Amino acid sequence: MSEFGTRLLDVNGAADYLGVTARYVRLLRSRREIPIIKIGALVRFDPADLDAFVAANREDALAGRLAPPLQSVATEGLHGRPRARRIAK
Repeated sequence: MSEFGTRLLDVNGAADYLGVTARYVRLLRSRREIPIIKIGALVRFDPADLDAFVAANREDALAGRLAPPLQSVATEGLHGRPRARRIAK
């Protein structure tokens, strides 16, 4: 941290910070999903706001849950030959 406090990031800096493209940061801004700081015509992002955005969008993995098993169903394939097709229950 500098003597002036937290350093603000531009769009490219915010993209690097989040590990996404600058285009995606602009999309998040247009959707008003991340707060911005306007300095005249310049748009800046506070790293603390970006951390809050990441924390708010965190999803924990579902421990012990598996996808439903697939069921095999016979269907007619090309030339009238039976073909097995798998579908979810």
